Amino acid sequence: MRNTSILGAAACAAIAAAALAGSAVRAAAVAAPPNPNVTVSVTLPAERQLFKDGAGADLARAKCQICHSSDYVFTQPPMTRAQWLAEVTKMKNVYGAPLEESQLEPIAAYLVTQNGKE
Repeated sequence: MRNTSILGAAACAAIAAAALAGSAVRAAAVAAPPNPNVTVSVTLPAERQLFKDGAGADLARAKCQICHSSDYVFTQPPMTRAQWLAEVTKMKNVYGAPLEESQLEPIAAYLVTQNGKE
């Protein structure tokens, strides 16, 4: 009976020690500030579909591709002009896309030519 108690106590102690060690490692990882001297390189996949030339293409390339590839536009279902305008407006108001109000409609009109429906 005594051996069972000692083994049980040892198992509990081992589990507690492992939990505390894991907590300490997580706390150190969270508390450590990022090292500004470390360079990280990420290789992104090549774009499969590019914006085609047309009225508004340069504006869409300059503004939309700051945050995402043109592939992102083509993975969306085809949208009407009103739907694209709502999406572009959301990008500005919700996600902080650097767009002027005067640029919203021309980008939406261009996106209809790329992936739209009327």
